[in-house]
Amino acid sequence: MKTPGVRFEPVTVNRKLAPCGWTPTESRPRPHALGPFCSVTSVSLEATCPATCPWKSSPGQLGACYVEAGFQKFVAARLDKEAQNLDPAEVLRAEAELIRKSFRRGPIPQDGPGGRGRALRLHVAGDIEGRAGAEALAGASENWLERGGSRPWSYTHRWREVHRRHWGPISVLASIEDPKDMSAVAKMGYAPALVVAEFPSETAFKLNGWNIVPCPFETKQILVC
Repeated sequence: MKTPGVRFEPVTVNRKLAPCGWTPTESRPRPHALGPFCSVTSVSLEATCPATCPWKSSPGQLGACYVEAGFQKFVAARLDKEAQNLDPAEVLRAEAELIRKSFRRGPIPQDGPGGRGRALRLHVAGDIEGRAGAEALAGASENWLERGGSRPWSYTHRWREVHRRHWGPISVLASIEDPKDMSAVAKMGYAPALVVAEFPSETAFKLNGWNIVPCPFETKQILVC
């Protein structure tokens, strides 16, 4: 489903989120979902991501955000163009409404992890604009759960501005780059997701008194959904 500045994809072929295979074509192989399946949303980076995000692009300078690499950059560019004249809060309300409208507002398919309801990853691209966006998505996620979906999850760089409680049932991690922020993250109710240049170990290790678990996909190409 499409609405300006927002996308809802019923089935993703993102290999970090769900198992995928490859279909041969005349040009290049194309991914196809194998199941268990995962739905995803994306919103405009420019409209919703904070200027403090170190990965965000600026005029004339391409950032290091993973969304702006590979084929995803074309979707990101379209979302930014569509959202140019939209209020960021409007974009988040539209995202919440697409979640409510998904699957014709009916039951969520029971083809997700462990044979449960389909998974939902919020913001493959984008973030919230503030507390109002978090609360709008919390309401939409409650609706998703009531219809039989699995618990939605996401990441945010807005952890300094929005307390974890405003996300409601969503499983959300605070995305950080400096280990010194881990205690501040905890005070806001989040668990941290730390970006590192390299992993000192493929198994759990200690950092600043915290137990750090390396991303299974980044280290061993293992999905955890």
